[in-house]
Amino acid sequence: MSSLRLITFDLDDTLWDVAPVMNNAEALLREWLAS
Repeated sequence: MSSLRLITFDLDDTLWDVAPVMNNAEALLREWLAS
């Protein structure tokens, strides 16, 4: 069994709608940077 060497992310909406997740992540990052 080989070890895991790469993790990829699908950010172009081909597998699922990522916009809500990305918008939430950006909002949380903005809040964290402002604190």
